[in-house]
Amino acid sequence: MKKLLAIVLAVILVLSMSATVFAQDYCNNFTSEETRDANDNKTYTISYKGLDFNEKNNVWATYDDETGKWVSSNLQGFTFTDGDVEIYGLYNSQEDTYSMYDEETGKFTTLSSDEFWDDDFYSSTWYYPNNAWISGAHGSGNLPHLEWSLSADGEYLTLTSIDTSAVPGIFFDLEDSPSSIVIGAEPKATHIAIRVRNNSSASKIGFGWVTNVTNGGTKFMDRTTTNADIEPNSGEWKTYVLDMGELNAAMAHTDNGTGNAWGGLLCTFAIFPFGYNVTDGTGSYKSASLDIDYIVIGTEDYCKNYKSELQAREESVTSIELVSAPKKNVYYVGDTIDLTGLQIKATYDDGTTEIITDCTRNYDFTSENDNATVTLKYGTTTTPITYNVKVIGIDHVEIAETPTTTTFKASEVASGFSTSHISGLKINVTFKDGKIYEGIIPSVNNVTISDTAVGEQIVTVNYYGGRNSEGALPTFKVNVINVESITVNDIGDVKYNTAIDKSKLTIKCIYTDGTEATLSDSGLSDYVQDPVYDTTVFGESTLSVSIVNDVYNINVTGTSKINVLSPSSIEVTNLPESTVYAPESKLDTTGLVISFVYEDGSKVPVLAEDYTCKYDFAEPGTKTVTVEAAGFTTSFDVTVEGSIQTRATQATTSQSSGGCGSTIGAGAAIVIVSVMGAGVVLGKKKEN
Repeated sequence: MKKLLAIVLAVILVLSMSATVFAQDYCNNFTSEETRDANDNKTYTISYKGLDFNEKNNVWATYDDETGKWVSSNLQGFTFTDGDVEIYGLYNSQEDTYSMYDEETGKFTTLSSDEFWDDDFYSSTWYYPNNAWISGAHGSGNLPHLEWSLSADGEYLTLTSIDTSAVPGIFFDLEDSPSSIVIGAEPKATHIAIRVRNNSSASKIGFGWVTNVTNGGTKFMDRTTTNADIEPNSGEWKTYVLDMGELNAAMAHTDNGTGNAWGGLLCTFAIFPFGYNVTDGTGSYKSASLDIDYIVIGTEDYCKNYKSELQAREESVTSIELVSAPKKNVYYVGDTIDLTGLQIKATYDDGTTEIITDCTRNYDFTSENDNATVTLKYGTTTTPITYNVKVIGIDHVEIAETPTTTTFKASEVASGFSTSHISGLKINVTFKDGKIYEGIIPSVNNVTISDTAVGEQIVTVNYYGGRNSEGALPTFKVNVINVESITVNDIGDVKYNTAIDKSKLTIKCIYTDGTEATLSDSGLSDYVQDPVYDTTVFGESTLSVSIVNDVYNINVTGTSKINVLSPSSIEVTNLPESTVYAPESKLDTTGLVISFVYEDGSKVPVLAEDYTCKYDFAEPGTKTVTVEAAGFTTSFDVTVEGSIQTRATQATTSQSSGGCGSTIGAGAAIVIVSVMGAGVVLGKKKEN
């Protein structure tokens, strides 16, 4: 069937399809609903099904007979329209040519890019893509972590992890025209529907996207990723309808932005079949496999009611009958099912029949069993078919190669091993009939560490319960290290009242084995406490900063030196709002700004508590307020207006406010001296 599908694609390439078949099979994958907002402006809800994998949409892929693998065909399907006339075309990105379908002749005409855009019709119409196509521009670094293939009938895409990377993903371009997929809050597209068959133990599926809003349509960003829960080892098709905005907003995006990134015009869509960067043992592992029937984007109703051709066909099956069981009937513990040779006769509700060679399967090959049951299902209401196979058990398991590194940071293994920690780990499995599987790479689900405390720890490998030659689960030793101290760069010269941003500090973590790591490499950036320091005192002082994480058992403090430079002078940068006072009033410093002036001409405002003001507002006139800070002085003038209180019982004093001190006025001093003199005279009279 793979060759048959390859031939179908080749037929497209040689442009020989009939007009009737073409018009029926190659239709627009966009659906839109015109709505109006509160201001009666037109808006369009765009729904897209270009990732419903089927023969119509799979023009982007072709089967290579020489390599036996699926590869990109470099073809993209488009529909061009002026609003009335629609013409289907194929763009070959490798040859930069357009092949346009002529309904009258039932054939394609191939044009060069220049000829195409010089054509009056094509250059004046707009177009939209009929299918998604594999991206060569975004995230190509992730592609080596996956192998992909299409089913024999072209109805679904299979993604298989080929290594231990935590981010295996595949990228599809969805948009190359003005008719972009509009996503965001309703009435725009808000949801995504996926129909998957999870053949792995991974319990997440991840997505990411490139939009013109989040990243200008040019690159994929971690901020746009979102993970959704799916059933592990389901063995049968499951449909999930997800609110992508809601999921994305709930994700932590501390790397390059926060908040919901689900909005804008959707350009590229990324699929991470086993979750994005899931390292707790529930994510990707080598040979993990997942089938995707479709991914469609649109409104909630559109996604909930969507059905693929495969899904609709399965729902119309009334009965199934086993014609021939798969050829393979002997397996080993840990094997996956092989359906080669399977033939099932499916009867549909219209009376037609079909031979099916692929279906949903459920089985358990995790333990020895001479009569293990395999359940096959096709159709939503049919009775499943069962047959039995033999599963040969494990005799013993030995460690063939330990991981590339056996020294791990406590922060890395606090919640268990991830795929990166067992990179290089291989085991040899000997079965009870003498067969040996060499170089098996266990998944993180097969390994446990004795403790995450500092020092030597034991990692146990449990591959379906297989014991070593001594009757115990095989183990190997690792060394767990942790941060025991940190160093902080000296801040050096700073100016008065400078704020120290902790993100600007250069912190190195020193581990228990003497190795050093940057703060970022240690994974502790989020646990740096606010630094403690004082830059209001001139001269050398100390800054201290701590890293605290109770989960990792880290509580360390480092220090560095700060030198607060002395200014060259002070000045009045801004006068107070009040510059006219009555006699004996208190100075109002509201609006007053006193600044330290440095030799380079820069100015730094002085805190109110760090300067004092001296003045005498006892008598009317122009009065000078003297300001003192750090041994420097400056001044400014104000006006005192009004009459002086002359009654002896009312002593006149000068006042101050804000950061200023006060002095005793001259008039008040005379009154006090006079009163003291009178007291002396009275005393003498009493003595006489």
